[in-house]
This record gives sequence, structure tokens and C-alpha cells, in this order.
Amino acid sequence: MAYFLGTVLNNSTEGDPTFDFSDNEKERVNLKGLPVRIEHLDNMKVGKIEMDYLDKKTGEKWVLGKFDMDSFKSKYGFNATNNTKLYRGLSLQHHVYRNPDGKRVKVPIEVSICREGRRPGTLIRRMGKTRIGDFAKKEYIHNASVYKPAMSESQVSSTPAPAAPVTSETPPA
Repeated sequence: MAYFLGTVLNNSTEGDPTFDFSDNEKERVNLKGLPVRIEHLDNMKVGKIEMDYLDKKTGEKWVLGKFDMDSFKSKYGFNATNNTKLYRGLSLQHHVYRNPDGKRVKVPIEVSICREGRRPGTLIRRMGKTRIGDFAKKEYIHNASVYKPAMSESQVSSTPAPAAPVTSETPPA
């Protein structure tokens, strides 16, 4: 097994309502189960998205992807992102539809590993096989549990800060 952890959405905007995601849209969009491809190529499926979460402090939508590792394509995808650093970016492909009431609806299609995503800063942040993948799952669970609805001032002063996860792995440069 091999995993990657990275961001697919952030606060960057192009001024295009069909491309930009609002905070509400980022929170509602579900990426779990989407295929992972190389450079948006239909014939280059290399894995799937296992989990996603929204970091409400930064506005970044994070994904935990898993490489299938059962074909040449998926092994190439893992090696091209991990060993050679050929692919460092992530890109979310989506379609936009209009409901009968005129509202736009964005439907995610797939996540691609790529040289550079169209949205600045959408990067693979961590890569690895099972050991680092298990760490990535723990990091996902930790981050998802830290970002809860805002607390009152009295709750904040009486609540201890969560401890940072301890790890010996270092993120890629």
C-alpha cells in the first residue's frame, strides 16, 4: 500500500464562479471514493481518495489518497511522486451544472497528480508506504478532531490545547 496526503482546494481565486470554490462549497463537497489519475488522463487511473477534510482555519481541503499498487500505472504514479518528485501537485477536476432554480452545482470528477495544479499551493504534502500512510491517517484523524465548532470564551480558557503529533518522518522539501 502507498498513500499521499495533500491539498486540492484552498483560498486562491481566479474570479471565475465556475472554477472558484466558496467556503460553503468546500465544506459540502465530498471527495471520498473519487478516482486518482495522472494529469487528468482517463486511461491513467492509479488509485482513489480514501478521506477528505476541510481545515477551517486555513480554508484548505485536504485529501488522503491511496495508490492501487496493482499495475504498472499505479506503481509509476507512486514512483513519479515519491522517488523522482516529477509530480508534486494535485488538481481537482469538476463539472458545473445549473439546477432548474438557476443555482450552480459543482460535481467533483477526479483528483489528479500533476506537475503543478491550476490552483496555486495545491500540493502533495506527504508520501509513503504503509508506515507513513498510517501516520497520514493518524494526522487526518487528529486534524479532523481538532477543528470543531467555535467554543465560547469560557470553554476556550478551560480547554487544554491538543498535543502535536510526534513523528520521525520529515515532509518532502
